Amino acid sequence: MQATINYNKRTKKGIFSRFYKIIDNVQMKCFREIVNIANKNNKNFKIKDNISGYGNSNFAEFFAEVFTNSQLGKPNELGKAMLEWLKMKGYDIDD
Repeated sequence: MQATINYNKRTKKGIFSRFYKIIDNVQMKCFREIVNIANKNNKNFKIKDNISGYGNSNFAEFFAEVFTNSQLGKPNELGKAMLEWLKMKGYDIDD
């Protein structure tokens, strides 16, 4: 964490800009991996049919919505992709 802090900047946003860039990159990577799984599982997959507009425009909200959906009785394509992604990452959640 210390390596991401730039004390030469004057604002909090500037001081932590490298840290936030890392967070954004990790969230974008997770988003892409989950969407790629959904596309692989269903060639007719359309993201807009499986998540809210806000979830589609905010990576953190995307993750929250998709994880919640994965825990429902009948998950949609993104929920199923999340379960597969979690298993791929070593988190074996019973579905």
